[in-house]
Amino acid sequence: MQNKPGSHNILFSSHLKLIAFCLLGVIVLCFVHPIFCQAEEVLDPVAKLNSLRKEIDQDKLKAKQEKLKLQAHMQKCQGFLSTLNSSKDAPAISVTKQAIKKDEAAIAKVDEHMKEIEHRLKLTERAKQYLTGGQTKGIGLSCQEIKGDVFMIRGGKKIRLHDGMFPAPGDKIITAENSHVKLMALDGSKIYLRPNSTFELIESRFDGSVSQVLKGKVGFFIAKVKLMNKRRFQVRTPTCAVAVRGTKFDIEVDEQGLTHIDVQDGTVEVTKTIILEKGQTWTEK
Repeated sequence: MQNKPGSHNILFSSHLKLIAFCLLGVIVLCFVHPIFCQAEEVLDPVAKLNSLRKEIDQDKLKAKQEKLKLQAHMQKCQGFLSTLNSSKDAPAISVTKQAIKKDEAAIAKVDEHMKEIEHRLKLTERAKQYLTGGQTKGIGLSCQEIKGDVFMIRGGKKIRLHDGMFPAPGDKIITAENSHVKLMALDGSKIYLRPNSTFELIESRFDGSVSQVLKGKVGFFIAKVKLMNKRRFQVRTPTCAVAVRGTKFDIEVDEQGLTHIDVQDGTVEVTKTIILEKGQTWTEK
């Protein structure tokens, strides 16, 4: 039986339409599926926390492997150094000693990173207790690298701050002269309180925080974490509010109450606080 003229063209056109329809379905699925997954992720902070915990565990494993690698290289250099003659191999001795010092510095850096990882792991356990209890507030921060006299005001009581303590919303942290402290957040972000500073944690949630620099200089490093890219960080001072978008910056409130902001990386959005007294008016322009 012979096909009618043009039947092959019609059949070919139908196949093209079917293929185009399938491709369109795949494209739509590629765009829509991540959106739904992201929405589900936002609605399930416990699942997000578990994923974050896995990332931290992987980071810890990598740090351990890196330390073992550095230690092995340093031992090899030390063994080689013991075979050298001080009178004949002076250049080689000098190079080998430099390599050993470099390894020692790298190991110290890894140790510091591993200490931060341990603080983050403790924070994930604390956050899990809050989240499984139906709370998203009060997850707080972890204190480390305390030097000198650092105190926390909680419920009107002055408490000396110790390594591993968890400041919570409403707590104020005060550093004395020649004193400082580093605060570690769940996602790896860091807050550095310099000497003679006063810092208040106003709100602390799984997905962000609000804090206030009342006095002195405080440094901020906001980590970039894909799982927590919807975080909201805000820092206030007596005269302005700073919205943070993944960055590194310092905020200083001087003796006159004026705010100074120094951005080293990223972007911050500053909103000026206008204080009006009786009889004064102000119109935004």
